[in-house]
Amino acid sequence: MAHAAEAPVVSGDVAGTFPADVLPVERDLLVQVTAGMPTSPPCPVDREADEGDVLPFGGGAHVLHGPGHTDGRIALHLPGPRVLFTGDTGPSTAVR
Repeated sequence: MAHAAEAPVVSGDVAGTFPADVLPVERDLLVQVTAGMPTSPPCPVDREADEGDVLPFGGGAHVLHGPGHTDGRIALHLPGPRVLFTGDTGPSTAVR
């Protein structure tokens, strides 16, 4: 499962790119840290998730779209136990 904006990258149909909001120093650091590391192999995407979708686990996991490092970044909110799975905690270009 991936957000619609991320699915082509995950499946290998489109190459990933640096986000526009990455500072040059961050880009340089990322290049240094990942030098020589193998890239992740493509992975089939069986389902695309988007803002407002409710997934059938945890009493209903609500998909929140929060683009930032990538256009397809999402978080999952479980309203019952009041839990938010953020995926990462980097800056977001959109606050929902």
